[in-house]
Amino acid sequence: MALPPLEEQSAITEAVSEKLSQIDAMEAEVERGLARAARLRQTILKAAFLGKLVPQDSDEEPAEKLLERIKNLRESAAESRPQPAKRKRKTVSP
Repeated sequence: MALPPLEEQSAITEAVSEKLSQIDAMEAEVERGLARAARLRQTILKAAFLGKLVPQDSDEEPAEKLLERIKNLRESAAESRPQPAKRKRKTVSP
């Protein structure tokens, strides 16, 4: 198998090296983008949980109070629910 002339080999090597450098730069950019996306996601989630993504209606009760009210309603419902009757075990005579 014949090899291309030395000048062509050098051109090929240079082109491949340039493309590999471009790939390395793109990989670094992707890594930076992924890190930035992760930071932004955390920032958005934090803002969402603090209720800062949309304007809050001052007539609505805060989430903490709503959750406390729901908890109390569930506890009240559980207390007022009749308890199931206990079943007696049958004893088997030998």
